[in-house]
Amino acid sequence: MLSRWLIAFMLMRLVSLETCGRNQTMVKLVGTNRCMKKISPTKCFKYNATRQSTPVEDPNLYLLAHYAFEGNVNDVSGNERHGVVNGSNLTYPPGVVGTAALFNGMQFVFVDGFRDYDFGVNFTVSFWFKSQADGDDKQLLIVHGYKHNVHYSVRVIKKSNDTFWVKVKLLKTPSETQISSASIDLDDWHHVTYTHNGTFSNLYLDEYDVISYELPANHSAIRSQITFGGSKTFPEFNLYGFIDEIKFYGKALSASEISRQ
Repeated sequence: MLSRWLIAFMLMRLVSLETCGRNQTMVKLVGTNRCMKKISPTKCFKYNATRQSTPVEDPNLYLLAHYAFEGNVNDVSGNERHGVVNGSNLTYPPGVVGTAALFNGMQFVFVDGFRDYDFGVNFTVSFWFKSQADGDDKQLLIVHGYKHNVHYSVRVIKKSNDTFWVKVKLLKTPSETQISSASIDLDDWHHVTYTHNGTFSNLYLDEYDVISYELPANHSAIRSQITFGGSKTFPEFNLYGFIDEIKFYGKALSASEISRQ
């Protein structure tokens, strides 16, 4: 005679193997396979305890550029805002997805395709990085602008207690910067997202650490070039480390949209 436990297990397996209807698809939610109504490619759904599905726009609808660093610095979004390496050649070892760009402090990537682009007040930049230089007080990751007319820069900084943090510095806010509330470990991959909606800017580190800053009135992006891993103006702050999967969006993504990148 089969035990009650074995019968219950077999019933659970039968439920998990059920066939969904023509307009449904099998989705694993909270450890359980469930049939859910198929959705259009431009929508995705999240599950919560109170409602089974809540529509969230696909962030890729607002994708302006995507640098995957699969052996080059090309924009793979289809918008052809390709980068150019300034300085010594990059190498492309394994990264978070495929390969990443490895910087050795002797180069940076220059993107001229954004020089005349009007970001306005709503935009997002996200990327993965891994820093390797523990002796430097500052390393530039993303710079939007040129010389002293920089709209924002995302950088790694070293504090007096020899800990490392992610920092965003904004144009026209000399005393106001955003610094992650959690330090980072060198030689570990970290994910950074910076959003700007004209009223607030948010710095996300590994999706969980969020620092918000109230922007000055009418604070919008300038039209200028963008660089990765350093800049021509301050080569002493060029990056020693990896960058992967840089994405620019023409929208200030929400926390739920960031989790779906």
